[in-house]
Amino acid sequence: AFMVFPNYAEFEPTIKAIVAVPNTIGELSFGVWLLVKGEKMGNAVIGGVIAIIIVILVVSISSKRQKKNPK
Repeated sequence: AFMVFPNYAEFEPTIKAIVAVPNTIGELSFGVWLLVKGEKMGNAVIGGVIAIIIVILVVSISSKRQKKNPK
């Protein structure tokens, strides 16, 4: 990113938000899809639950890191 934007530090929060929001929506929708599909197939329910838990943990950890290290 620093090669493309020499002043990347100014744009970093905006770029992270642009990337994080669709990523979170995609991960959560994928987890829900696994849950729905799992009810039809049986074993995939566990995978959907695990995917949703992982997304929640990653989002909470990254938000805590951003609060500790604001730039």
